[in-house]
Amino acid sequence: MVANAEKIETVLPKFLEFCANTTVVAHNAKFDVGFIKQKTIDQGLEYSPSVIDTLPLARTLLPELNKYGLASLVDYFEITLETHHRAVDDAKATAEVFQKFLYMILSKGLMKLTEINTELQPNIQNSETLNTMIFSKKIRLGLRDLYELVSRSNIEFFGMRRPRIPKTLLNSMRENLLIASSASASERNRGELVNLYLRGAEKTDIEEKARFYDYIEIQPHTNYADMVERTNKEIENYDIVKEMNKYFYELGKIQNKIVVATGDAQYLEEREAINRNVLLLGSGTMWKTKISEGVREYEFFDRKLYFKTTEEMLKAFDYLGEDAAMEVVVENTHKISDMIEQVRPVPTGFYPPKIDGAEEEVREMTYKRLKELYGERY
Repeated sequence: MVANAEKIETVLPKFLEFCANTTVVAHNAKFDVGFIKQKTIDQGLEYSPSVIDTLPLARTLLPELNKYGLASLVDYFEITLETHHRAVDDAKATAEVFQKFLYMILSKGLMKLTEINTELQPNIQNSETLNTMIFSKKIRLGLRDLYELVSRSNIEFFGMRRPRIPKTLLNSMRENLLIASSASASERNRGELVNLYLRGAEKTDIEEKARFYDYIEIQPHTNYADMVERTNKEIENYDIVKEMNKYFYELGKIQNKIVVATGDAQYLEEREAINRNVLLLGSGTMWKTKISEGVREYEFFDRKLYFKTTEEMLKAFDYLGEDAAMEVVVENTHKISDMIEQVRPVPTGFYPPKIDGAEEEVREMTYKRLKELYGERY
């Protein structure tokens, strides 16, 4: 349908002129607006719109729903959507959904768009989640705090089949912990900083968010193969990933934070990638991709998540320069390791429970039963 359409270099300036001085409404706006912002950066154009995202609005205003995709909202509100994933039809449906939400917002006494962020409290159980790396620095206090976070994430804040830790809670308990934003960017498994960068967020926003973390994590460019090589690719090419890692390396220098290269290793040998694909397929967490009209298939990608040697990791980051690669792969990983005390979830040794009189009671019970079975001679 778009084979003979105008190129983005021609269309994008017209689009920006069309939406000038307006508020943009979109469903899952971070996805669409992020791509637009990335393309404006590529063309040297300015684009910083006010945005209303109907996805978080749905999660806040309709907590009883289990799914929050556009199709689910259309069914809920009984809105006509003739062809899902067609631009015009989706835009019309989003506009009607927003009108429904607008009435709900006005009924709560909110009269300004600026009040949406300050007055509407998000529902933690169904809010968007971002991955964070958390390490315990202290054996006693840090491990205790980490256990509490894990417990509360599963008991108090669990929702949408995922345990959750509110950022405010994590910040209040961070004294004995090390915190980093995950460098992963896969669907439902994204770190905050990588997500912002790939969505074309302003550098000032990324820098402000980075201040929350103790160190910055980066990963080999092949870890993003699923986003680069899929039919509906989210990253144009691997050069974008390399530029992102260069940016985070420089950001670490500016903010005096350690930048660490991690492999996100999920299996030992490179040949075992197929085993991971089998597990993913059986887990029910994969979905088919639209390959062409009427054709949907599973797509598998070799992200090379095997346990890499030091030499392989140095080669994966050689575009940073020899000294910088050595720093993020070897030197900084040792620095992080040195910050963490050796922790054992269960201490070595034998630690039976201590109950007063327990030994005597067990002995009496044992001999009593022995006599019942074999007589008084025992």
